[in-house]
Amino acid sequence: MKIRNIFTLCLTIFPILMTYETPIKGIAYGDLILLLLYPFLFYKIISEKRKVKDIVYFPLVILFLYLLVYYLLLAFIDAKLFSETSIKFIHNLFYLFTLSFFVKSFYDIDIGYKVLKVVSIVATFFLFIQIMGVTIFHIYIPGTLPGVPVMRDELELFNETVMGSNMVIRPRSIFNEPAEYATYTSLFLAVELLLSKKEHKSIRNYWCEIIVTIGLVVSKSSTGIVCAFFLWCVYLMIRIKKNHSKKELKKMMVLLVLGVICIVIFFKSSAFEYFINKTYSMNNEWGYGVLGRFENYDKVFSLKDLTVSQIIFGNAMINTIYYIPGIPRIFLYFGIIGVLIYSLIYLYIVVNSDSEQKVILLLMLFIAFAGDTIFGVSGMYFYPFIINKIRGENEIKCNL
Repeated sequence: MKIRNIFTLCLTIFPILMTYETPIKGIAYGDLILLLLYPFLFYKIISEKRKVKDIVYFPLVILFLYLLVYYLLLAFIDAKLFSETSIKFIHNLFYLFTLSFFVKSFYDIDIGYKVLKVVSIVATFFLFIQIMGVTIFHIYIPGTLPGVPVMRDELELFNETVMGSNMVIRPRSIFNEPAEYATYTSLFLAVELLLSKKEHKSIRNYWCEIIVTIGLVVSKSSTGIVCAFFLWCVYLMIRIKKNHSKKELKKMMVLLVLGVICIVIFFKSSAFEYFINKTYSMNNEWGYGVLGRFENYDKVFSLKDLTVSQIIFGNAMINTIYYIPGIPRIFLYFGIIGVLIYSLIYLYIVVNSDSEQKVILLLMLFIAFAGDTIFGVSGMYFYPFIINKIRGENEIKCNL
């Protein structure tokens, strides 16, 4: 297998590879494979005498250099904080370096698209199997490989606790957590609906998108459900705007009817009840799902509890005892200056990208308000679709 193909496969299934621990304690397979690929990637660049402009993705290079300078200055200013945050900083710099210097040259976007599609479909069918196992037989089928150590003890404990129990659970498919499944398949849905040039000659051609949409709903992920609804609405508006033939309008009407039927079924299902309970409480207040993601915004932006230095420069990449999504984490880590730099970089990408790359970036940022596609492993499979364009038979022709 070519280095290019291995690199593409590694990044596209990165969240799955990061689930498992190598024989080297504390090192996941995703990180180890990337490290082993580095010498071969550098050799290819040097031997083929590639030009810098053909290798480097400059927006992320700027971000990489900013974080590197921040980290080096921190070593002189606050040695204790430098020591406490060094592992997380190095990890993040490692990912940014990979995305900045290798993705543009070595990530095959068409292969990545195909892998993303296969993994999303397989993960969704396995999710259905898990749900049926829990609902019918009260048995939870773990999505991890038996006998292979996992990075998070919590995942192993979860598998052992719920197997054979009557607990109400959210199946995780083959991912670390339900949110990761929703994030991964939302990217696939965006690519398949809005970016792929695949001809939808009949309703049967939508089977992949429909199956994944059902998976997002039954996964009971609030973010996934909102993403699916938004992506389908955008897709239908684009199709109706671009095609006025009776045949096309008839097809869109069938999709709308199917959508209404799915919405009715969703409203009457336990998934909707779970979604509402996560969103709202009995006292007309926000539910635990919303609070779990957004209540800590106040802690991050509580300026009265911060020093001037923390407001301007942040707290570095500290560990927190509570969950903080990606967007507020920028301010927590790097302060106002960091927010400004990240904002300018994302604005530059939006202004200088084609419509398909804008779609992926906006989806990534939307998810980052409640999840973490900025500092988590999700960026490793999102950014390649922002950096590169899908080519050939899958080239995108939507105008947003």
